[in-house]
Amino acid sequence: MAEGAGAVLDLRLVPVALAAWGVTAAGLFMPPRITFVGAAVCAAAAGGAFLVRRRWAAGAGAVLVLAAAVTLSIGLRVEARDSSPLAQLADRDAVATVDLVVGDDPRVLAAGPGGRARVLVPVTATAVRAAGRSWRVRDDLIVLADAAAWGRLLPGQRLTGPGVLLPARGGDLTAAALAARGPPELSGAPAPLQRAAGALRAGLVRASGVLPDGPRGLLPGLVVGDTTGM
Repeated sequence: MAEGAGAVLDLRLVPVALAAWGVTAAGLFMPPRITFVGAAVCAAAAGGAFLVRRRWAAGAGAVLVLAAAVTLSIGLRVEARDSSPLAQLADRDAVATVDLVVGDDPRVLAAGPGGRARVLVPVTATAVRAAGRSWRVRDDLIVLADAAAWGRLLPGQRLTGPGVLLPARGGDLTAAALAARGPPELSGAPAPLQRAAGALRAGLVRASGVLPDGPRGLLPGLVVGDTTGM
C-alpha cells in the first residue's frame, strides 16, 4: 500500500465464510439425503465454474467447492446423529442406563416442581443399556437432572446415570436428552487439572458472595466462565 493511501477493505473471504455458515446452519435441520444432494449440486456447479474462463469464475468455484465439502461433512455428522442407538431409543422414550463423560460444567436452570433446582449437564455417552440390550456409542447427550445430585460434577468425570431417553430438540449434533432418575454412579475422579480448576471456581464464587446480586454472579462469569450465578 502506498504511503498516505487509504486502507482497502479486503472482503474476499466474506462469501467463503457466509457459504460455510449458511450450509452448516441449514444442514443441521435437513434430512441427510437432501444435504448429500446439495453437496453434489455444489460440486457440479464448482466444476462448471472452473471451466468458465472469467476472472470471477475461479472465486465462485472456490466458494462452491467449500460449500460442497462443508455440506457433505455436516450431512455425515447428522446421519451419524440420527442413526445413533440413543436417538432411536429416545423416539420410544426408553428407560436406559448410560455411561457418560462430563463435557462441561453443569448449568443451573430455574427451579422445577416442588422448588427443587435442576441442572443441564453436557456429556458424551460411551455406552447405553436398555430393554436387555447394550450398545457402544460415542455421541453428544444432554442430561436434565436434580442439582443436588448432579450439580457438582466436573468436566472429565466418568459416571453412569439411569433415566429416560428423550428426543433432542434439534439444531445441533446432540443425539438425545436424558431425564435422570436418581443420582449418578461415579467412576473414579476427574483429572487433577479439572479438580484444581473446580476448586478455583468454587473459591471465587465464595469470595464473590460479599458483592451485590448483579456483580456476585457476573464476576465468576467474567473471570473463570462460571455463569451459574448469573
